Amino acid sequence: MNEQQQFVRVRELANEIIRFKLQDRAVYNEVELRNSVELLARSIVDLANVHLKEDADPETSLKATVCKVKMVYNHMNQKAKQQGLEGAYQEIQDLKSYAENEYEQKNLLG
Repeated sequence: MNEQQQFVRVRELANEIIRFKLQDRAVYNEVELRNSVELLARSIVDLANVHLKEDADPETSLKATVCKVKMVYNHMNQKAKQQGLEGAYQEIQDLKSYAENEYEQKNLLG
């Protein structure tokens, strides 16, 4: 995955997290929220460093950023599933499928 694709993937995952959170009825404890906020904040720092060209290995940093954001997404997704929010869970799956299809189409086209 090239740099542009990694940036797009981070954006897609972040948008999914935002959409999920807006419709979320799951309850999170303070530790879970702290961990998620820390991962997202570290991702922002990594992205800023890459953008400012202050990162010695931007490719690895971008891969790590995608992983961090994906971890937050997966945790929120799992939490919704555990709490029996089937409607929210299905919507997340639909959004994920849509994002993956868009991502694949962009890769095929360009």
